[in-house]
Amino acid sequence: YTGVFIVLGLSPFRHPLVHKGGFYTLDGAHRVFTMPFSKELTMWQLSFPLPDLAAARELAQSSSEGGRSGRRLLAQVLRRCRGWHAPVKELVEASDPAEVWGTPLYDRLPRPRAASKFQGRVAILGDAAHPMTPFKGQGANQALTDAVRLADWLKRAPLPSALKNNHREMVVAASAKVK
Repeated sequence: YTGVFIVLGLSPFRHPLVHKGGFYTLDGAHRVFTMPFSKELTMWQLSFPLPDLAAARELAQSSSEGGRSGRRLLAQVLRRCRGWHAPVKELVEASDPAEVWGTPLYDRLPRPRAASKFQGRVAILGDAAHPMTPFKGQGANQALTDAVRLADWLKRAPLPSALKNNHREMVVAASAKVK
């Protein structure tokens, strides 16, 4: 557990800062990030330190209980963002509680796979192989790097060897980003 909790929501609220774009706001402990989700909705997320894993799990459990728990998470977000610039409060307040959820964040080292697991024609890349928190700016970057590495191995070796060698190198590269 990274000691960080994240709350995500969808909001129909319109504002120039979220029209065809988004924004980040940070205060040293909290981070709000927004981005367009659809023509009608903006996705927002608030991350904050919550070192107590039991408290994080309890908060996450409450988010799986439907709209009532979404209201609890919305209240938490509004409390944590009190006094922030527009449109943070308005964006959060316009969110449907049923469209709000939260989870503790984990980094996980990629696991080496036994040779027997490399049968067939499937390779896993990116977060499917090595999940990372969204704060390192590495999730999509690592998926792209994984794809280039796999393409290179497919040019150099038969499929079973290419998959095995790609995975071995991917584990080393991703482990350095997670540590």
